Amino acid sequence: MLGVFVDKEKARVLRKERELALAKRALHRVRDRLRKQVVVPLHKALELPEVFMCSNKWGSLPYNRVASVAMKSYKSLFSNHDTERFGEYLEKVQTGKAKIAAGALLPHEIIASLNEEDAERVAELQWARMLED
Repeated sequence: MLGVFVDKEKARVLRKERELALAKRALHRVRDRLRKQVVVPLHKALELPEVFMCSNKWGSLPYNRVASVAMKSYKSLFSNHDTERFGEYLEKVQTGKAKIAAGALLPHEIIASLNEEDAERVAELQWARMLED
């Protein structure tokens, strides 16, 4: 009699494990579909710099739409991969023809970025923008 009870309990546990595995698989499919159908098109519509960087379209990257934190993180990549256009953008910012984002950065973050290579110019422009705002 005890053997029958153990077999039924084993079957119940195995059934629950199988249901859980199926639910996990379905969840992964939903997550992948959400990423492909919602997140990726949203990133493209927002013109996030990562979209241009990953597709190696440095020449199309709209620097005026790069957020302050992204600019702080990626300025050396912009300078290495798109030296001419990035330099022109910084010149436009310096002359007041373009704006650079600085809203999400705190003063100590801008100052800390001065220790990085080739960061002085961007940090100065972000500091000036922060003072304007």
